[in-house]
Amino acid sequence: MDSVVAAIGLFALVLAILIAIRARLGAKFDLRGADIVAALVPVGLLLFLTGKIGKLELAEFSIEAAFVKAAESGVSAQVADLSALPVETIEVATKGGVGDIPRLIEKGSEALSFRLGYSGYNAGAIDDYVDRLTQAGALRYLVFTREDGSFFGLVDAKRLAGMLRGRRLHSNDLARWLAQSDEEPLAQLPGFISAANALSVQSDKRTALQAMENLATDQLPVVDEAGRLTGIVDRSRLSSSMLVDIAAQLGAKP
Repeated sequence: MDSVVAAIGLFALVLAILIAIRARLGAKFDLRGADIVAALVPVGLLLFLTGKIGKLELAEFSIEAAFVKAAESGVSAQVADLSALPVETIEVATKGGVGDIPRLIEKGSEALSFRLGYSGYNAGAIDDYVDRLTQAGALRYLVFTREDGSFFGLVDAKRLAGMLRGRRLHSNDLARWLAQSDEEPLAQLPGFISAANALSVQSDKRTALQAMENLATDQLPVVDEAGRLTGIVDRSRLSSSMLVDIAAQLGAKP
């Protein structure tokens, strides 16, 4: 019921804005079919995504067709054409010595990669890396890979940094789990998303949006055919992309 009320309010708001813009431009006041369509697009998206409707008819045109076509657009081309599609690549750095931290800060590295089965991680260096890179503002994820380079999972870097600073997690434990490939405690880290929940490059937008709803997350990793991380899909960019697709469908209707 709340979704329906919100949808009605959204429709009225968008319609009022369109009329106000036309009045400000000195145009004659009248309610056009194009105004109704423009106001119904965000309403239809809200009702569709909350499961309140499966189809919306406007004259001879079905909004369902636009939603379905937009939602089923594949993400495989998104990595190659980031300007039009919502998969974003991220700058992934491999942890080295602490002397490398200033360079990674300058590069704006968004993710720090750790390999399961590697026993050379130093607890103090982990603290320095996570603390200084998150303080610099760019670091978003810690990415864990298996020994063959395939994606195992990722965690929220800022939340992890908070746990390390508050001593609710000790970096020597993290180093030990990595060295022993101890997957269970790694999967309990904040914001963990596993390879099993990652999107593939063949996933469509509807699948991506549904997965975000199921996992209560706003970002999902995308992996290629070899299981390697290729980028991140963000909910806001995904929704914007679907709206663009819907607008294109509406505009293409004769």
